[in-house]
Amino acid sequence: MDGGWTAQAIATFAAAVMSAIVAAAAVVASVLVGQETRRQLAVDRRRDRWWEQWSWIAEHAFSKHPGEQQAGVVMLETLTELAWSDGDDVRIAVAIQVERMKGEAP
Repeated sequence: MDGGWTAQAIATFAAAVMSAIVAAAAVVASVLVGQETRRQLAVDRRRDRWWEQWSWIAEHAFSKHPGEQQAGVVMLETLTELAWSDGDDVRIAVAIQVERMKGEAP
């Protein structure tokens, strides 16, 4: 034996190195997917809460009781100023206000 690596030893070593690289890549991919999943869940929870609030607003904005109407309008104005409100949200708010001015329920 001359102390060098045999072809089988080299192949085994190369396979081990490749396996380690693939395993490390899988860990990185799993972490990235986990982070994106958590981010998306947070967005979804925030939007779910948003739509619960819109339901409350619509119910109160068209109430027959002036106090409830005022509470609905105040919440409507507040929600449209929040960071995650978008153009669609503002259009919904405007539509609710227009319908209220007409005196019609949506």
